[in-house]
Amino acid sequence: MAAVTMAFTAYAHQHHQHEHLHHHGEHAQVEFSGHEKELSDVEFSRCWVRLVPGARPSAAYFDIKNTGAESIALVGVRADKFTDMMLHETTVVDGVSKMSMVDKVVIEAGQTASFEPKGNHVMLTAESDDAVAVGDTVNLQFKFEGERVASTECLVKPINSLSFEG
Repeated sequence: MAAVTMAFTAYAHQHHQHEHLHHHGEHAQVEFSGHEKELSDVEFSRCWVRLVPGARPSAAYFDIKNTGAESIALVGVRADKFTDMMLHETTVVDGVSKMSMVDKVVIEAGQTASFEPKGNHVMLTAESDDAVAVGDTVNLQFKFEGERVASTECLVKPINSLSFEG
């Protein structure tokens, strides 16, 4: 989508892209101050989390529509029972799937950004092996520039799921 732009972190620009299964500990998490205001000009749909067993990162996918009159910039995510949440983009380089952390995703007024397998997604790791189970619903809270937040419920699906529907 031409109306959705990705802003890469300096870390990714310095050619330190990550392979598909990687450690997230070196990245800073976006802080939630507790003083954010609710952003009402967004609509979420088809939100799901592909749960990867063990201490390996899982991924969240969704569509987010900016229903407002101005662009918005998604900068972070948090969820109960998960840690190390970051915005990522998957690319294929020389036949190898790689991920890069992104600073933000800008969504222009009236446009929709899709977070889906093999594309944009949110990486997140369950706090423990039994913190989240397939079939659970988890609340993801999204932080936007300007100290604004919005949230949605996401269905937890098994590792072999390929989409919200399947």
